[in-house]
Amino acid sequence: DDDDDDDDDDDDDDDDEEEDGAPHYFLNPFGHHPPVPNVRFACRQCPAIAGTATIPTNFQCLPNQNHILCQCCIQPMPDRRDEADIHQHCEICKQFFCNIYFQQCQRAGCLGCLNRLRDFNFAPRHLNNFVNENPIESQIVQDYLTTNHKTMRDLLTDCCDCLDRNEFTCPGIDRNAAIPSSKIVCYKCGLKIFKELAYQFRVRMKQEDIFPVMLRNRDNCYYGRKCRTQYTKGTHAHRLNHACEQTKF
Repeated sequence: DDDDDDDDDDDDDDDDEEEDGAPHYFLNPFGHHPPVPNVRFACRQCPAIAGTATIPTNFQCLPNQNHILCQCCIQPMPDRRDEADIHQHCEICKQFFCNIYFQQCQRAGCLGCLNRLRDFNFAPRHLNNFVNENPIESQIVQDYLTTNHKTMRDLLTDCCDCLDRNEFTCPGIDRNAAIPSSKIVCYKCGLKIFKELAYQFRVRMKQEDIFPVMLRNRDNCYYGRKCRTQYTKGTHAHRLNHACEQTKF
């Protein structure tokens, strides 16, 4: 009987070992794939695939080629970040994207996940309340564009020109370096920069360019662009100008 008990214990130990040795799978709680450098995958430029590719390529992966994953389409590309004039990551958030490298990201509906700042075409659905999330200040700029027969694309170009002339700045976006309009950024970072530039454009607008007339010469809100009430009370956002900096702390 003691031997049987020992056998049972051994069986339990074996079960524990099998359970401990079994693979475990965990769901990513963040909902997106983090950058994966130095991983071997098969991409469009690997020999087995490149021969049948519809897009011609002048580069072919070596057998031991390291790959990185585009964070938009989650497809691999060879890691060539150390080579000159190869753009594979956002210069602000450092995440990997393939839009420039492959000249087109493979994800359906991709709006250009990596691009030069001035070359973006932002989707209208991402430009609601684009001036500091304030509907009144945003509408003032939108009405100005409409009156002057300009588009959001024109606004981006004008803002980028001001950025290159050092008339606009983005200290809250990248404190380590100046941001020229040729900076390589991802869609998310590019949109954030554009909204900051659009705010500065609104600040610089002349009173005679503001319509309707009742929105001209409003008193500045003490809390300026950092005011929280502007988002919750439309009358407050309408009565006071929020295209200004905070003066009361």
